[in-house]
Amino acid sequence: MSLRHKNDYFHSLHLLVLLMTSEKKYEEGLTLIQAALQEYPDNLSLMLTRSKLEEVLLGPEYALNTCRRMLELWKELYETDIEE
Repeated sequence: MSLRHKNDYFHSLHLLVLLMTSEKKYEEGLTLIQAALQEYPDNLSLMLTRSKLEEVLLGPEYALNTCRRMLELWKELYETDIEE
């Protein structure tokens, strides 16, 4: 229902991906999460879900690359807050 109202809202897209994975539609979920990350590239929740899907579909090396990017992004976004 939320996708009908705001089909580009990242929470709705994330929920849809989680529903897909509950039905073991991992490939479709990964495709959708990659599309969502095109729109919301700094969203750590989407990136975490992507890493989990990559681990299942592509192996741990792919997932680790996404985790590295997540850590870099977190550092960019929040390191200045820690230093102040």
